[in-house]
Amino acid sequence: STFPAPKGITDIYSYGNITTCEIQGFFAQVSVAGPLYNCFLSLYFLHHVFYGKKGQKIRNKIEPYIHLFAIGYPLATAIAGLMLGVFNF
Repeated sequence: STFPAPKGITDIYSYGNITTCEIQGFFAQVSVAGPLYNCFLSLYFLHHVFYGKKGQKIRNKIEPYIHLFAIGYPLATAIAGLMLGVFNF
């Protein structure tokens, strides 16, 4: 949406400022966590159902890294984007 973009930069429907533009960019980047987490969940069920692997090994050894990557990566890149100012065009 162009509503959070600063006035006069994109089109007539821009009502925001630099802060609202950066907030929208931050949440757009964090929203990558949903599909990424869904991908890992699908892989978990693939190994559990199709390959017949027991969940205990996956839970103890792999699952902590899955949570860290699926939530940490989008959050870290969103914070880095805010610090570097890449969300404000």
